[in-house]
Amino acid sequence: MIPEDVIEQVRDAADLVGIVGEHVELKRTGADFRGPCPFHGGTHRNFAVIPKKGMFYCFVCHEAGDVFTFFMKKLGMDYPTAVREVARRVGITIPERAGPTGPDPHEPLFECLAAAADWYARQLRDGAEADVARRYLASRHLELETVLPLGLGYAPRGTAFQEAMQSLGLRDPVLLEAGLLLKREDGTLFPRFRGRLLFPIHDLRARVVGLSRATSTCCASRLPVSRRLWRRSGPGSARSRRSSSRATRRTWCCCTIRTTRGCAPRSGPGTSCYATGCG
Repeated sequence: MIPEDVIEQVRDAADLVGIVGEHVELKRTGADFRGPCPFHGGTHRNFAVIPKKGMFYCFVCHEAGDVFTFFMKKLGMDYPTAVREVARRVGITIPERAGPTGPDPHEPLFECLAAAADWYARQLRDGAEADVARRYLASRHLELETVLPLGLGYAPRGTAFQEAMQSLGLRDPVLLEAGLLLKREDGTLFPRFRGRLLFPIHDLRARVVGLSRATSTCCASRLPVSRRLWRRSGPGSARSRRSSSRATRRTWCCCTIRTTRGCAPRSGPGTSCYATGCG
């Protein structure tokens, strides 16, 4: 296994523009770089490399990720191989350490949360019910092309989420364990997130390990109106260090996966998780 702190060191040292530039003709556009997308074969400059955030994003096919994801999607590498290749390029030696053998018992939860985050993001982009969320973001001067690369999503009301997950072959017990479903006293299940903007929480390997939502309301739209964050995860809870003089915003984190270094999100405004149950 590759130590998580080394993975982060490699990611920070990587020249994402130079690496992507080996495969795509990039031109500077403000603080970013644009070029044709190498994934869907586009000819227009709809593919952006954002050095400040260490990520790339295509505004047409919506492929996105960091330097490791680029090697994985472009060259077909697995995650450890991509990390080692980037480390070789930046001159960082990776100390190997023994780790557990066999499949990761949390893998079904990772897959479940990744599928849910992707579905919620598509709802924000295309869903009719998400129009209220898109108008809210526009009122805060946040364009979709800005927030979609960060993984923001929208959870519609009703049973659409459960139906979509069932169509993907994800079983209710896994969704329940991941915190995406809740159980009523009569035993029926329902989605945890309904009518909310959502922010994904990532670990240092860029895996989705949770989702957060805002529970303060803005008139009938039930959208966030403030900036102070709280967290709850599993049996423990703790308050975020971020605050402002504005009204309180409360978020819930369904990060039920325990990692050695806890939650370390890579995207989304104010999504650092300080929950005691996440460590």
